[in-house]
Amino acid sequence: MKKFLSLFLMLTVVTIVMATLLSCQKSDMLGDADDSILSIDTTKESSKNSETNFYNETGTNTSSTPKPELSAEEKWNTKASKGLAFTSNNDGTCLVSGKGSCSDFYIIIPTHSSKGDLVIGIGSYAFMNCEEITSVSMPDSIKSIGSGAFSNCSRLTSVAMGNGVKEIGRNAFYECSALNSINIPNSVSNIGEYAFSGCCGLTSINIPGSVMSIGGSAFSHCSRLKSVTISDGVKEIGVATFDCCISLTSVTIPKSVTEIETNAFVDCDALDTINYTGTEMQWSSIDKRYAEIPKSVIINYNYGK
Repeated sequence: MKKFLSLFLMLTVVTIVMATLLSCQKSDMLGDADDSILSIDTTKESSKNSETNFYNETGTNTSSTPKPELSAEEKWNTKASKGLAFTSNNDGTCLVSGKGSCSDFYIIIPTHSSKGDLVIGIGSYAFMNCEEITSVSMPDSIKSIGSGAFSNCSRLTSVAMGNGVKEIGRNAFYECSALNSINIPNSVSNIGEYAFSGCCGLTSINIPGSVMSIGGSAFSHCSRLKSVTISDGVKEIGVATFDCCISLTSVTIPKSVTEIETNAFVDCDALDTINYTGTEMQWSSIDKRYAEIPKSVIINYNYGK
């Protein structure tokens, strides 16, 4: 009887141990299966996200379709001022006629109007008395700047003209007293009367050789103007061109100049040096009898050679 009880107890213990082992093994198998399922789901989600990243809302594969490069004109027009007013020439071109609804302080003229016309000029008096404007940039399509286009823009400090400008009209920048930076491109052939008169902020001017003549009083009363460089090609310095430029000390004049008109340098009492690119004989042949060049001025002949 004792042997029978002992055998019974041993079988019971073995049964319990075996059941426990089987239960643990089953649990491990289920855990591995769950991990596998989770791994598969994660991979699918990752693949789905990856595919989503390659496509935009229209179904275009953005990973393999690069954005087209913008042209120079398109880049310019993305920055151009909006709301400017235009007047059509009825031939596919137009002029800027005013500020319109534009509220920019820094005006960037577009190459085309909102109707698609090519902008070829700034109309007469287009921005006259626009005291809030501080700077202006023009595209190469601009051929002319009309009379009084920016006159009395008292806060205008800088103007960047495009390489297509041929004419700067009469009074174009008259009394722009804060203007301290101006580039006159090699395309300009005519600078009108009083074009920069009263631009007190200018300290130096470079006039390119493309300019055939400088209009009367073009730079008169530029009280801080100290130096002027006129490039070879210019033929005439007009009446009172530098009248009352009281700070002007030096001027470079090319041998291409044949006439310096009446009062060209009147009241330029600080002028002490003229750098002339020609010979003394050539200087003597220039008609300058009434130019009012100070008698004390020193002339450097054959300058730059």
